[in-house]
Order: sequence, then structure tokens, then C-alpha cells
Amino acid sequence: MLIEQSRHRPESFATLYDRYFGDIYRYVAARVGPQAADDLASETFLVAFRKRHSFDPHRGAVRHWLYGIATNLLAGHRRSETRRLEALARRANRRTTSWQVEGHGR
Repeated sequence: MLIEQSRHRPESFATLYDRYFGDIYRYVAARVGPQAADDLASETFLVAFRKRHSFDPHRGAVRHWLYGIATNLLAGHRRSETRRLEALARRANRRTTSWQVEGHGR
């Protein structure tokens, strides 16, 4: 198994990347678009590489494990984007309010 090999020969993880990157990229891109997909798909494999020692083949296939990592990263991305958009909305609201208070909004 590639994961087990990569524990002793990290360079063998590249085979896993080559095999599954396209699938993970398409999965992520369908949910967040191509701009964010590059980063999130790459981060999926970075997380997988770092956690390869904890992979348990009895819990499921590598493919499912990678999709799980990608799903968690997507959730984090959405939370981050939501916070960013809420902050922008608050900032715009403060500008509008201060502009109206100054008498410009009449």
C-alpha cells in the first residue's frame, strides 16, 4: 500500500498525489470554483502527507480518506469566507452609517 510505503519512503507519496489529485481537484472545484480549488486540493495532500502515519486502512480506502480531508478543508474555507464577508458587511455598514450621520445621506 502506498501510504505504508510513504511512511518509510516519503517520496512514494507522490504516486498517491498523481493518482488522486485530479479527482480531489474536481470535487473541490465543483464546490468553490477553480480559483480556490488549486489551494484546497493541494492542501488536502499536504494534510494527508502529514497525517499519513495515522491512516488506518481498516477504516476505509485512501480515496475516501482524501475526500474526508478535502471535505473538512472545504468546511473551514466556507467558515473563513463567511467571517470575511460578514466583516466586510459590518465595515460597509459603518461607512454608510457614518456617512449618513455627517449629513450626506439626505
